[in-house]
Amino acid sequence: MPTEPAIREAMRLIWRNLPEAPSTFSACSRGCGQGGRGGGPCLNCAQADLARLTNDFYAGQYVAAVLNLRRIERELIAFSSTTP
Repeated sequence: MPTEPAIREAMRLIWRNLPEAPSTFSACSRGCGQGGRGGGPCLNCAQADLARLTNDFYAGQYVAAVLNLRRIERELIAFSSTTP
C-alpha cells in the first residue's frame, strides 16, 4: 500500500516540472531521454510514479489540473500588462 509521503513526493515532482517562471531543465535523472527540471525526474517519470502509487486515471487528472492551474495563473498575470 502506498504511503502518503510517497504520493505527496510524486505530486511535488509534478509541480516541480511545471514551474510558473522560466527554469533550468536537463536530462531526466532516470535516463528516459526527456528533460527534468534541475536534472531531476521529468514530468513523464513523475506522472508514472504517481500512477504506480494510485492509478493512471488520477495521475493523468492531476497533471491536467496542474497544467490548467498554470494556464489560469498566466492569464491572471496577463491582466497586469493589459490594465492601467
